[in-house]
Amino acid sequence: MKRFPVILLLAAIAAGGLGLLGCGDDKDPMYWVDKMYDRPEREQALKRLSEMFSTLRQNNNQDNNAPPVRELAAKIAQPLGEAFKAFKRDRINRLEIIKLLATLNEPKVNNYFLEGLDVDVTKEQAIFIVCAQTLAGTFVQQASAFSQMSRVVSPRRSVAAPRLRRSGSV
Repeated sequence: MKRFPVILLLAAIAAGGLGLLGCGDDKDPMYWVDKMYDRPEREQALKRLSEMFSTLRQNNNQDNNAPPVRELAAKIAQPLGEAFKAFKRDRINRLEIIKLLATLNEPKVNNYFLEGLDVDVTKEQAIFIVCAQTLAGTFVQQASAFSQMSRVVSPRRSVAAPRLRRSGSV
């Protein structure tokens, strides 16, 4: 008779221990990425991922290129893009996902913005606008980088141009 309560106590401890092993760390972004695929948890998961990224950016003086910010963006960008593709019927959360992807500024996921511009797939005007603005911003950044690179090259051309004129070839 005395063994029965002891066995119950041990079973309760074991069950509690198993329950603790099954719980995820809510500070881990991948925990919330997994929660996105559970429909009732999706909005909370997206909100939490967005908060995590915003907080990390604030702690790094709004610098998207700070190593911790880049690390988090690299970790969650691809799964968010895959979720954007998978949740075609969930227009509201697709919009939140694409906005978060735009905030991450991760170049590896530009193909999801291209998919957002496909009028056969995207019926939501707001998604189309976010995708177009993000790709336009990416294009402007690349053009600016190219312009800066050409400025570095242009002084050499200006030095070489007078030599060409002297030789009579121009």
